[in-house]
Amino acid sequence: MSHNKITVANQSPDSAGNISIDVTNMSDVNISSPIDNQVLQYSTAASEWQNQTVSIGSGLLVLGQGDSNAYSNSGASSMSGAVYLYAPLSSIVNTLGATINKYSSTDWVTSITLPAGNYQAMITYRVEFSSSGYFNFGLTNTAGTTEYTSRAYIGEDRTTIDNAASTALGYFELTSSTTVILHNNASSGVATVASQGNTPSEFSTLMIRSV
Repeated sequence: MSHNKITVANQSPDSAGNISIDVTNMSDVNISSPIDNQVLQYSTAASEWQNQTVSIGSGLLVLGQGDSNAYSNSGASSMSGAVYLYAPLSSIVNTLGATINKYSSTDWVTSITLPAGNYQAMITYRVEFSSSGYFNFGLTNTAGTTEYTSRAYIGEDRTTIDNAASTALGYFELTSSTTVILHNNASSGVATVASQGNTPSEFSTLMIRSV
């Protein structure tokens, strides 16, 4: 009676003649403590394939993609100080590892906690006016005292304020986890929270990427 001594990658066939080969059975593959989302990457120095965590691009956070909801649901008591963004979970892009803080059981974002890192930000925000005036906004710390972006202005009177841009832009560095907000510290002729309707939700967007 003969015996089948054929092996593949040092694996012998079972009683039915089938050979099961795991990737780790290959002589030029070295996998150590694999974790989710790792890939096999070839190391010329070691002449083998190794499991590695590979960056696939800058982290990105996007809030506000045209979804509609009345600002009166946001929990805001006025249009001064912290202002909020509408961002249902299904429309949030978050590969930054940021924590999205929302008001009560709503989808209105009140603040964002960013991990330490270097960031670029671009923000648009729109409100309703009850008369001719202006509204400014920018990304700040929770106290509204540290500016992480430029101040942007919207409204009929914004051109009288140094021809200010209507989009807030900025580059900033955080040395530790930091909570940031959208903040207004100057406005005129802005309608009340109850009169804002869906405008802030439909026309406001925040994008932050790591650099």
